[in-house]
Amino acid sequence: YDSINFSLLKEKYNKFLNSEKILQFLFHYQWDQLHDYCKESGIKIIGDMPIYVNYESVDVWSNPNLFKLNKHYKMEFQSGAPPCELYVNGQIWGNPLYKWENHKCSDFNWWKSRFKKLFSLVDFVRIDHFIGFCKFYQIPINKFNSIEGEWIKSPGMELFNSISGKFDLSRIIVEDLGSLTPNVIELREKFNFPGMKILQTDLFNHDIKPDSYSKQSIVYTGTHDNQTIIGWFNSLETEGHLNREYVLKQLKTSKDLLHWAFIEKAYQANSKWAIIPIQDILGLDNSARFNTPGTESELNWVWRLEKGLINQKVKQELKLLAISSGRHI
Repeated sequence: YDSINFSLLKEKYNKFLNSEKILQFLFHYQWDQLHDYCKESGIKIIGDMPIYVNYESVDVWSNPNLFKLNKHYKMEFQSGAPPCELYVNGQIWGNPLYKWENHKCSDFNWWKSRFKKLFSLVDFVRIDHFIGFCKFYQIPINKFNSIEGEWIKSPGMELFNSISGKFDLSRIIVEDLGSLTPNVIELREKFNFPGMKILQTDLFNHDIKPDSYSKQSIVYTGTHDNQTIIGWFNSLETEGHLNREYVLKQLKTSKDLLHWAFIEKAYQANSKWAIIPIQDILGLDNSARFNTPGTESELNWVWRLEKGLINQKVKQELKLLAISSGRHI
């Protein structure tokens, strides 16, 4: 950075930069039109705030002091998750980590700008990887798995105390899945953030009952990171404790109607909100799966809804379930 001539760079890439500015302008213009239409139609938009940003992002480029970089502005550590039952080598996400002490020195101004921008675009903000605001997992950049990583404390309480007077925190929901330690629960409850409940993992866990979920929560049949309900069912064994026959018997349904049984359970849960992925509403298998966490694949984030799939029969079924569960407007 010290030896870079920004004036020369700007001159050299001026045409490219202007093209990007035009694209940004057009995106914001079209998005504002869409958002206004949704407001007029009584539709609320939830926007995602990933906890991390990319190394190649403008955020890192323009604020290198806020990230854990060496004197050559290269990453020293990277983000990820520790080994678990699903991922024996853990997960490598590859994002730069925050230098939290510098964020605290600026009274979290970068975060305030980030929240301000997102709140101007959407009605509710879903904070990704909420656990990372209590502790983050740090992996050396030269490692290809997360076994040698370590947990380090994050100043989440200070961050949200700092922004609490600037924004309406009732517009925040959090992805609090994973290892919920007491400090994560304390942080969530301190600011009354609704957390997430996933039926795909909870419904047949005898220690967890959807009708006992906290009212201050959001229930999902599954998230963008899960298999679809039908894909999950197809992956079950034909024998063993949790097998296909057992699932259908417990839900008193058939495979053709399994996704509707899951949606009905979600609607009947005690949670304030219920969110159903469109793939589960349509009863699609894993060919429509959105994302497989911790993997780089051309199959991730490419599924698109085809016109005509949401027909009158699907709309009527959703309407009847909403009315019977008391979730209709």
